[in-house]
Amino acid sequence: MNATLGGGPAKGEDEAINEYGLVHASYSGEGTLFGAQGEEESCSFCVFQLRDGCCVALTEVRDPDPVRALQFNTATSLVGATSDDRPLTATGLFETTYLPPIAGENNVVCRAHICREIDVGDALSDASSKVSRFAVTNLCIVKAISINHPAARAQAVRVTEYADRSKRLQFSKAVDVTSELLVESTNQEPRNRVAQDICNLLSLAQGCRVQWISRVDYSSSGVASHWYHASLVTKPYVALPIVDPRRSDDTARFLDVALPVFLRRGELWNLNQGLLDAYLDAKSEVDFLQLRGVKLAVTLEMLKACIIGVEGIREFVRPKAEFTEIVPLLRTAVHGILVDQGWQNTERAVAYANLQGLNRFPFRSLVEALCSEVGLTLTEEDLRLFVKCRNSLVHRCRFYCETADDEDRRNCRPHDTKEEEYFWLLHVMDRLFLRTVGYDGPWIDWSIPGNPQRRDRLLDT
Repeated sequence: MNATLGGGPAKGEDEAINEYGLVHASYSGEGTLFGAQGEEESCSFCVFQLRDGCCVALTEVRDPDPVRALQFNTATSLVGATSDDRPLTATGLFETTYLPPIAGENNVVCRAHICREIDVGDALSDASSKVSRFAVTNLCIVKAISINHPAARAQAVRVTEYADRSKRLQFSKAVDVTSELLVESTNQEPRNRVAQDICNLLSLAQGCRVQWISRVDYSSSGVASHWYHASLVTKPYVALPIVDPRRSDDTARFLDVALPVFLRRGELWNLNQGLLDAYLDAKSEVDFLQLRGVKLAVTLEMLKACIIGVEGIREFVRPKAEFTEIVPLLRTAVHGILVDQGWQNTERAVAYANLQGLNRFPFRSLVEALCSEVGLTLTEEDLRLFVKCRNSLVHRCRFYCETADDEDRRNCRPHDTKEEEYFWLLHVMDRLFLRTVGYDGPWIDWSIPGNPQRRDRLLDT
């Protein structure tokens, strides 16, 4: 059975597949399930990938040997051939619920597994493959965009069903394959990395996780000969872009400027190892606003931690070992003052335990250093409010507008509502992340809830 890339099930496909969701590609045939202890079991299979990236294997074993069935433990892989005689391997199997209705035949054992990877066809050598086509989720573009990556040439294009799928995304806030990424190079190995680099950077621009889920390799004659599917992490669509997806020139300019900086800082600052995902997750509309605010604060902590040491920014005033040597002297000096002020033993113990904190640079100093490093200027008023908002979310898990007392309000006025505070924090974080990849072009300002504004330059704000 041919994979129906970019569409629903092939004509005549078993409709049971739809019990699991919208199908991106599917294959059926005969094969063998292999168990964790080396067991084997012949089966018929239908293996498919959903458009949210999840890979599933449905198997049927007819007239099973009762002894063999008792001996068979958890299946770990499936190896077989599709109905059109292409080799197929599904690995990383994890048993799940079998959803299709079962006819009630006593001589049939049905199983369902989530798969980590599905490999179909013969892998092509570097010499025989020049192009790979990646299916990409949640990428909204108005026309094709050419991308120059140091390791390969790439182009983002829309799928044939883009209009319907993008409209459905706007309504459902789900996950769907909306675009494809064509990557051309003389070496197969870096193509996955190139696709992931581009998806990560487009995720930043679009404000939600953009992820490739499958790859088709083409022979030098242009024939599709190898299919690869992976259950990579995808996330629901979020309509909070910071580079306007309706203007292809804005996205193209962003990629041209930001890609070299992103590649340089990606590993150094852990942009590819959780920081970007944490930032995108803070925009997720599936969480309550309170939790989204806390996630923004956590993301800021992660960003702060990334640059400490890497860019010469210090967390401690003096080396920890050096400061530890003078802690007894500080304790002695503080002891007399606290006793004179009537502090009890338990109260003094708390103060002594916090003496190491005297050696840390204040959070505000680290934010100023971060802004200086990425070239972003915050006004004194914004900086003071930003620190207040962060402190409230980190220490009390509530917005500053909820926790500010009368004195706080006199010294640093909070926003009127939680929504205003969240979107203002998002506004600051958006600018920090754009500057982290060296961008200063057209962008979308979300500081006023429900009234986003396109700005020509980030540093003019």
